[in-house]
Amino acid sequence: MPLTAPPGSPGDLEIRWEAPEPLLPEESDLGIAVAGAGAAAPGGGALPKHRLVTVGDSLTMGFKSLAIADTGLSWPAILADTLGLGENDFTYPHFSGPVDCPGLPLNLEAIVRGIDAAEAGSPLGVRQVREAFAVTAAVSHVKSYWEHGPGSILPGASASYHDNLAIYGWDVRDAYTRTVGEALAAVTSRSTVGAAFSPIVSHHEDRAMLLTLQGPAVANPGVPDPTTMVDAARWLGQNGGIDILVVALGSNNALPSVVKLQLVWSSGPHSSGY
Repeated sequence: MPLTAPPGSPGDLEIRWEAPEPLLPEESDLGIAVAGAGAAAPGGGALPKHRLVTVGDSLTMGFKSLAIADTGLSWPAILADTLGLGENDFTYPHFSGPVDCPGLPLNLEAIVRGIDAAEAGSPLGVRQVREAFAVTAAVSHVKSYWEHGPGSILPGASASYHDNLAIYGWDVRDAYTRTVGEALAAVTSRSTVGAAFSPIVSHHEDRAMLLTLQGPAVANPGVPDPTTMVDAARWLGQNGGIDILVVALGSNNALPSVVKLQLVWSSGPHSSGY
């Protein structure tokens, strides 16, 4: 019995009754030995400079509590530590400000901690006022920090790209189409009318991208930087080599279908809006 494709499906979509053959437990491990820090490559040679490089989305970047803040707690950072890699052997971006509510776009864990601190010892009635003030102040600090304060300072060129190249909110297409130049144009040029009335930091994904894909200066500084996430990973491979490359993308392609409980196809360029 032929299956009918849902309305709006691509013309080349093939629907089959047969499911792919599942992997047996003994087949799930590729059997590739992973050497720890200081180990030598097979044959006695030196291992590639970049022992672990990750390409992905929020799950790989370390996103939690509606914010990217504790990037040192991402699974790639934990894996790198388990492998014995030092802070110079596996690098990742940092989102440490502002002090009371670090991260992008809004750290709910820090908000809750601020509420707890504000209401301590306050009588009923006053407590609610102090809670509201604490939330309002934290949101204002975050927006001011990233749009007008230290967080608004554009990162300069660095000697190398980070080893964790994941960026929250990204799907498969973003990894090879969204460029550093586009993010820079969004942060510095795009109209922010309306953003001033939003409690969320304007262009927060673009700001996160600029910090994550901070790397060597482009050969021609007079043109927009065409670097994509894939380009950054390619550069690492060409400059020192990559031992382990993990690509974990696609969750955000599936997310609309999961949320809407209907088939939603990924189409068109990604737009972060404000």
